[in-house]
Parts: sequence; C-alpha cells; structure tokens
Amino acid sequence: MPDPLRRLWGPITIRVAWDLLRAGVQPRPPTLRAARDHALWSLPADVGLSEAEARTTAGVENFLARCAGRYAPIGADPDLDVLPAPAWREAILAASDSIHAAVLRLHYADGLQLEEVERRTGLETALLRGARDAVRELTRSVTSDEGLSVEGWESARLDRLIVRIATAAGDLCPGPGGLATETGRAHAEGCPRCSRALRLFREGILSPADLFPPEDGHCRPSGTLDLCCVGIHPDARKHIRALTRAFGDAARVLPEDVLVVDTARVDVQAALVAAAERGAPSADRMRIVRATVPGRWVPRAVIGPGVDSLLGRLQGMEWGKVDGIEPLPEPLPPPPSAVRYWVGAAFVTLLAVAAGVWAADPVSVPPQVALEAQGEAGGVVFDTDDHAWVEIIALRSGRAEVVFHSDSPGDKGTLATGDGRFRLSAEGDALVLVASPTRIDGVDRVVGVLPPSDARPVDVLVERLRERYVGAAVVGVP
Repeated sequence: MPDPLRRLWGPITIRVAWDLLRAGVQPRPPTLRAARDHALWSLPADVGLSEAEARTTAGVENFLARCAGRYAPIGADPDLDVLPAPAWREAILAASDSIHAAVLRLHYADGLQLEEVERRTGLETALLRGARDAVRELTRSVTSDEGLSVEGWESARLDRLIVRIATAAGDLCPGPGGLATETGRAHAEGCPRCSRALRLFREGILSPADLFPPEDGHCRPSGTLDLCCVGIHPDARKHIRALTRAFGDAARVLPEDVLVVDTARVDVQAALVAAAERGAPSADRMRIVRATVPGRWVPRAVIGPGVDSLLGRLQGMEWGKVDGIEPLPEPLPPPPSAVRYWVGAAFVTLLAVAAGVWAADPVSVPPQVALEAQGEAGGVVFDTDDHAWVEIIALRSGRAEVVFHSDSPGDKGTLATGDGRFRLSAEGDALVLVASPTRIDGVDRVVGVLPPSDARPVDVLVERLRERYVGAAVVGVP
C-alpha cells in the first residue's frame, strides 16, 4: 500500500528547509533530513496538506530545541483545527494597501521581525506596527465573514492564525519539474509554497530532485533505538560528570539531571552496576527506564517520539525504581575496620619490647570516608560520601553541643544545596564535623564541657572524637 505521506513529501521538504533557514540554520542535506524525519514522525497517517505544513513547523522548532539540549513533546497549535483557505489571504490583501501587504508578506509569511522589514522597505517601525494592527483587524473581519469569531483572541494567538493564513496554499501546485516552466513561475507569484520553493532553488539550497519522494515509496521514518533514560537525584548531582564519562559519547545530558543513553554503544547495565556499587550515585538516588522506541541519533540530538515517552515514564517513577534493566545493587560496604589488625600489631610490638627486640609507635587509622568542610557566615558547607553518617557539633564558650545528628545516611539530604554539597546554619565559636561509614552513637557523652588546656578547644574536641570513632573523618572549622 502506498505511503499516504508521498503526496506531502514536496511541501513538507519546502517547509522544513524554509523554517531552518528562518531560524538561521543552513539546511544542508544531513540537517534537512534529520529535521524532516523528526517532523514526519509526528504526523498522523491521515493528515491533510495544510495541517501537515503547520505541524511540520512545530516539528522543526522542536528539532532545533533538542539540538540545544531542550527536550519536550512537540507542541501543536491548539487552533490547528482552523485550516485557512488561500481565499482568506486574498480577501485580506484585497482590503489592504501596500504597507499592509508588505507586513502580511514579509512579517507574517516570511517571519521577519518588524525591524528587519524596516531595513528592507525603508518604512519606519512605528508605521509598520500600525499596519500590523490593521492586518489583525482585517483578519478579524475576514474570519468573521467565514463564520469564525476571533474577537476575544489575544494578539499572540491571533498572530499564529495570521501566519497560517499568510502561508496558506492550495493542493493544485505544479510538480517539482513544473515549477521551472513559465506557467509554474506564474503560479508561484500567488502561491506562498511555490514562491518559497523557487527562492530555495535560486539560492542552491534545494533542487527539484529534493521534492520527489523516495523511490522505495517509504516516507515515514521507521528506525528504532534501544534507549535508557537515567534520572539523577539532586543530592547526587555531583556524580553526573563521572557517570557521563562512563557512558562516553553514547549519552546525552538533558535538563533536570537526566541522561539518555544509546544502549547499542555501551553496556549500560555494567556501567550502572559499577556506579551503584561505588555509591556514585547509589541505587536509591537514581530512577531508570529502558525500552526500544522509535527514534534515531543525529550528531546533536535524539530525534523521534520515543525519547518523549521514556521521559514521561521516568517522571512518574519513585527514586530507586528501575524498569527495563536488572535491579541495581546496594553500595559495597566500606573496607573492614582495621582496629583488630592494629591491636594485633600492638600486641606483637609489646612482645618485641618485652623481649628487647624493637619498639614501635602506635599507628593511627586513616579515615574511611571523605569529608571536606568550609566555614561560612552563620554556618558551614560540606561534602562527604553519600553513604556516610554525619554528626555536627558546635562549640560555644567552651561547651560543645550536637546541632545535627544522623539517624540514617539519608538524613543529610535535608541539608542538600542542590549541587552535591550540604549546608547547615549554626552559630558558635567553631563547628566540628564527623563523617563515619557506620552509625555514630554516644556523641553527647564524648562532648560536653572541655577541660582547661593550652590547646584550642576545637583541636581538643577533634582529637577526642578521632580517638573515640576510629575510621571516621573529623574536621574542625571556625
């Protein structure tokens, strides 16, 4: 059965090339094909010519937005059921003077801003604004005669309709070859579509051959992609760069901290498992959906409707949920505590001392989690591992008081700044932060009134906490 879009191929190609050019994008063959495929994917099988051209413009705008990293479903004009006939434009022109006609042709049909129309025509912008208002009033009058009331429409909505009126073309255009004839050129003087085609031919942007449908008869794109969309929790935003490096050029980073991955080019399951085991990010800080969907990768975007459906599914998922891949593991536990090894070493050392062989100084246990902190007016900003438990103690006039306590590693999410760090507002002479791979108990018994000492109170407290919580990272900040 012939593809019903065959009859629309030429008009759609003209519209895509023109809209790209209007947006300042040179419609070279790869770009033209990508934008046209993206628009064709959005067209209903039974679409009419006028509606197809209007939807194509929306598809080109959406394609350019994707190339700029902005992904959203193609938005259709809510008034798309109003399909102007060329006679509407002729009626407006019949009641217009030359300035009105210039605004209708250059501003509405060709998409030029009024300032550009001023440069081309020499007419002042203020005069052109008045002519634009007049065209709007003429449109209200003509559409009212056609049984359509637009009296209550705001200017932006009315202007979208005038654009469609200014570019409305009939179904009786000559074929690509016929445009080169004298009859075709005469037809183009009154047909916006064919006028654009001739201008595109003259500029060398299109050739008549570009307006013939594919020889195999298939106009609608049919490619599919195995895509995986990975949403990252704001608390784990700092891991996006590392995750992107793991996926390489098979991934695109979208707004709202989402990665779209072409699973044909990377083992996405292995990369996500490795990230989850490191806690960078942990499984409960991701939501993931994977499926085979219609679409195609182009140099700067993913085109087709498939990615829209995956992003829609992703937004409705809870954090930690996956669809289409195997469940991800919990972060690997931190390395076992080295305390027993140091105890053994100390015992051997004592035996050696007793035997008069050798003696060694005690060796401290290095922190098993990362902790960075920086004081700021009224509090502290810090960064630590996602799985770490955190305690924050404030020193006030020689007394120590716990101002933040973790009942779980996730509690510190209430302090998240949105860029992967954490912030706590607290007053005091100094703040001491403790980050541990395990639960921190009994801090209130460790801190309290500090004994008199020549050392600074914050240094005394830091040393006391390091001795009490082996393997924890302890940092003091003013």
